[in-house]
Amino acid sequence: MLAGWFPRGNQSNNATWSRRHRSILWLLAAHVLGLAAFGLVRGFALGLVALDLAPIVAALLLARYLPSRTFRSMSATLGLMMCSAVMVHLSGGSIEAHFHFFVMVGVVAGYHSWLPFALAVGFVLVHHTTVGVLVPEAVYNDGAAIRRPWLWALIHAGFILASAIVSLQLWKQIEAEQAEAARRAAAEREHLVRLQGAATINDTIVQDLVAARYALEFNDQEFAREALDVSLTRAQQLVSSLIEGDDEFLRPGGLRRLAIPTESP
Repeated sequence: MLAGWFPRGNQSNNATWSRRHRSILWLLAAHVLGLAAFGLVRGFALGLVALDLAPIVAALLLARYLPSRTFRSMSATLGLMMCSAVMVHLSGGSIEAHFHFFVMVGVVAGYHSWLPFALAVGFVLVHHTTVGVLVPEAVYNDGAAIRRPWLWALIHAGFILASAIVSLQLWKQIEAEQAEAARRAAAEREHLVRLQGAATINDTIVQDLVAARYALEFNDQEFAREALDVSLTRAQQLVSSLIEGDDEFLRPGGLRRLAIPTESP
């Protein structure tokens, strides 16, 4: 029952996923260039900047060329989260740079897939509870945070989890809307099928029966017989087309119909 509270995820079709993935790849590539410029402006050595960016470039290539859609999504996700970590590092642990994590988790939520999303949230939690505790100066530039890294890690983790809950609720709403749209589309198709069937019966059978009735009222038995024959022929043809020529159990116009078999329970 608890599973009903959570979205299913993985609902994007290939076309939708491809569009979103391409956008994320462009965003990831832009981060590589932006972070390189940011690090150099901040006065970091070119070698150190290149070392920070190498894993991100590797993730970008894997996200571009891996054959599996899931692995490509997860590679791109890992690249984006590493961008956030590098942003924090190059900024000297600026608290404002930590907001980048929140933005990237929101971007990853666009995949509408559990594994990349869990990876993004997990990356933030692990980063803040390991690097943030072991080397707090590399993650925070605030004295209070450096003195009590566990507390600040929990604060950041709490906000990340709150952001994750909001994203999951959005997924749930989107899935509910998609299900309702699919239900309405199916009902509309069924309605159109019924209309087409009614129109076919009216055009091929009912009109001839009405003509036969009026012919009988005017005592034109010959015309009535012809109209009935035409109506019967068309009705038999319609039934034959519906059962695709299989007359083992149903013979169009026959006075005796064999029982139609049903599946065993």
